[in-house]
Amino acid sequence: MVQQADPIYAYTTDNSFGVANGAEIIGEYEGASSGFLPKFTMDGRYAFMITGPEGIVAIDAESGEQQTISCGGCPEVVPVGDGRIAWIEDSDGIPLDIADLAKSGEVRSVDVGRELASEPSVGSIRLVAGAEDRVLVAFAREGEAGTKFALLGLNGEERLINLPDPGVNLGGGVLNEDGSKAVVITSRAPDPCSAHMGVMVIDLESGEAEELPAVNPDSSNQAQMIDGVWWADGKPHVEYLEQHCNDEGGITLDYLPSAHRWDGKQWVQLNTEGGDPVVRVFGDTILRAGVEDSSTGLRTLSVQVGNKVTKVIDNVRYVSTPPA
Repeated sequence: MVQQADPIYAYTTDNSFGVANGAEIIGEYEGASSGFLPKFTMDGRYAFMITGPEGIVAIDAESGEQQTISCGGCPEVVPVGDGRIAWIEDSDGIPLDIADLAKSGEVRSVDVGRELASEPSVGSIRLVAGAEDRVLVAFAREGEAGTKFALLGLNGEERLINLPDPGVNLGGGVLNEDGSKAVVITSRAPDPCSAHMGVMVIDLESGEAEELPAVNPDSSNQAQMIDGVWWADGKPHVEYLEQHCNDEGGITLDYLPSAHRWDGKQWVQLNTEGGDPVVRVFGDTILRAGVEDSSTGLRTLSVQVGNKVTKVIDNVRYVSTPPA
């Protein structure tokens, strides 16, 4: 894991992708789409994201050096170990392409999910998360409701994940530092005004999954949205916001996201003291993001240490941190 005096994090703006150490920007790539969430390799050495037709851009969290890797228009990329990332180019489950960022993006292919991909009823397979020696994938079966999950090992292992509610839809997710658990966004959307997004924790050793309670169980006439998930201090965290519906059927997205930690029994909002909304807490250092435009979600990012607040950058959409 990369060790720095200040916290390392990655961000996207409306037209860039960067890595910062506290209030200092280490490296930045211009021209990235803010629609993709930046991620880190398992050791925290590289931040990376899909930037569009160019492929994948990775930034060294120590030096700020950049490298671009072509992935054939891949829709998702995940970490699969220290300095390594993986993607599926054509969604047929085989092969999984793995790039070693420490070796200038050298790419090799590994067959995974061969048995799963050979089932006639299985549709496209997409990556959700990755760890040292395995990837978590989502897929659909013809004639069956909901999204299915499977754990595919780089050694050929294939194991289905047992979901408590087979009808729930599953979105993006991240693994914890040792790759033993994943936190995944869930969704139920009967209509726009009652859509509900939540969080499921999947134990990748046992294959069991647990859906956690709603962040705000008392919400009414509003949809609950999860805009990001991550692990910190071994606990799932979420960035939460709400979408309100009025009596005339109009919808307003309140882009005032708040960060919450699961303490084992309930969701606890991070640092509710004054100032802009908190997006991450690193010991005595707080990362805050003040909303610039409630219709787009673009924010001004700042770092607070004690009573000192230092602005980092404007027009930020997403923030992410290394596995912890």
